[in-house]
Amino acid sequence: MQIIECVRKGSIFLFIFIIVSTYFFPGYESQIATRSVGQSFLIDNGHILYTPMLSKNTYLINDMGGIDQSWSSNFLPGFSVYMLDDGSILRTIELPLIIGGGGIEWFSAEGDLLWHYEYYIPDFYQSHHDIEPLPNGNVLLLAIEYKSPSMMVKAGRDPLYVPTDNVEVDYIVEIKPTGPTTGEIVWEWHVWDHLIQNKDPTKQNYGEVAAHPELLNINYGSYDPDWLHCNSIDYNEAFDQIMISCRNFNEIWVIDHSTTTDEAANHSGGNYGQGGDLIYRWGNPQAYQKGNSGDQKLFGQHDAQWIPNGYPGGGNP
Repeated sequence: MQIIECVRKGSIFLFIFIIVSTYFFPGYESQIATRSVGQSFLIDNGHILYTPMLSKNTYLINDMGGIDQSWSSNFLPGFSVYMLDDGSILRTIELPLIIGGGGIEWFSAEGDLLWHYEYYIPDFYQSHHDIEPLPNGNVLLLAIEYKSPSMMVKAGRDPLYVPTDNVEVDYIVEIKPTGPTTGEIVWEWHVWDHLIQNKDPTKQNYGEVAAHPELLNINYGSYDPDWLHCNSIDYNEAFDQIMISCRNFNEIWVIDHSTTTDEAANHSGGNYGQGGDLIYRWGNPQAYQKGNSGDQKLFGQHDAQWIPNGYPGGGNP
């Protein structure tokens, strides 16, 4: 299956939620970190689930502004919270000294802590921004791993645009809960395995960028340590595909979840035959040298989701 290039116009439906900081009630913290519940911001009967950034509590409020349920944690939130079918919630947490993440908590509908899982080693990796509960009970985590400046140059990054600090490179892990504080990594996918560059034929990943939109140009995007800044992840069970929002590329990416971890690190295998290469991308063809600023459609997007069935374009990103 060939990747669908983002220069195609008029045939792509996009469903992007932009989450903004706001005030919900006087006295509550002002900055709200919310991830949509299911496929919509609203739950049945007009309920909204949200977690204030400066609070350790999560609230379920009704359409009159009253609190119908709340959950208390020992940790500040990360950037997402979900309600599951049984009324329990999954929320990201911000561990001390870890900016924007580092773990997950699962609370019962009654407020009991069922699972506390930490995913970080300082200067090596950490979870961040978003998670995605899967139908099989596992959880997808967005994470970053750190690559040294010398590793970036070896992989084909232009030395003129390599920061002195380690560079954050995104990846995904699928965690199977195994105990109150433990989990098993059962699948993973890394941006680092799917790079291309046309700057230096003596370095790794050399090739024609425009001819390979399924790969990611290591010389595009931010030139500071926060290279990609992926900020959301969503899953489509019907296609067994994962969608990621990459803010600094101004794109959404779709990858095949049916692969094994070995296939996800390569360029073949899985239901779509492309291993872990992108099977779809949209938003900014400049990212793979197939367009200009006039072709760009997304600008720093957040919280990209699949369109729910029953809406125009249902099932599409």
